[in-house]
Amino acid sequence: MFFSGYNGYGISGNGSTSSISRPMPIGFYDTDRTTKLTGANYPKIKMFHWSASRSDNTAAYESVAAVDTDGFLYLWGYNGYGQLLTGNTSNNYYASRIPKSMFGGRPVVYVTSSSTRYTAFYAITDDGRCWGWGQNDHGQLGRGNTTDENTTPVEMTAQSGSGLLNKKVVHIMSSEGNANITRSYFLTTEGKVYFCGNNENYGNYSGLISANSSTNITLPAELTDAATTINSDGQKVVAMYTGGSRYCTQYYITDGGNSGESASKVYASGANTQGEMGTGSNLDDGNASGNWRLKEIEFDSGPEIMGIAHNTTQVTGTKSTF
Repeated sequence: MFFSGYNGYGISGNGSTSSISRPMPIGFYDTDRTTKLTGANYPKIKMFHWSASRSDNTAAYESVAAVDTDGFLYLWGYNGYGQLLTGNTSNNYYASRIPKSMFGGRPVVYVTSSSTRYTAFYAITDDGRCWGWGQNDHGQLGRGNTTDENTTPVEMTAQSGSGLLNKKVVHIMSSEGNANITRSYFLTTEGKVYFCGNNENYGNYSGLISANSSTNITLPAELTDAATTINSDGQKVVAMYTGGSRYCTQYYITDGGNSGESASKVYASGANTQGEMGTGSNLDDGNASGNWRLKEIEFDSGPEIMGIAHNTTQVTGTKSTF
């Protein structure tokens, strides 16, 4: 793994905060955070994730996580919310190995975060357990409170009252926008999606209805109407994506279930002021009866507008496969 560019938060992993003008190998350190791993002990990195405040002209508050082929996690950079698991909020400019004992002794296979400035990190271990740590202002760590965690990862799949209790997680996606509005989604092996985090606008942007216009969902819950949409007819969600930022839209691909209409289907929920849900409407009235509900996006040829095929009625017959 190599690095070049802005290095104000030490994301080169070598103890420096000076910018680097040509790619240089990142140094990795053992769990003591001082012993450099060299030679045969140098890790083979298979994935990394970078989290920072991002705009057209700045990148700040940068934190980095990496996973090696042996299932060890490494963390370094900005640490304002304890996302480096050092037990404090001091920045650490050395890419340091996290002991597997923090993850039940299991290897980590995936790592991601809430993506921007004030971050929470998430990891999945090889047995499908899900772990979270760092910032928790909106309950995004899924343990029933809003307390940050800088010492020990929270086992999100072991929290009493959580929809994720004893489930196996295969994918995580998260979005965070202005005003530090964080939302996180978890896909399980059973093909269901669970949500926790900030739920403003009655859940209009998350797909999980709430009685209050703005509340925190601190224990992951299954998306509202999932039984009649993404999980109807035996459907399982196989992939999920988000438009990101505060006013985001989510997209879910399913295996099609037992309906016989298609090998797969696509659904959307969330922001729709520009028609990004693809349902033939831009309804987004921001209340409990609004357009927050999951809706199927149906693709077919139809009347053309400005040379672009445009649906005006519900699609029947054979649909596209995704």
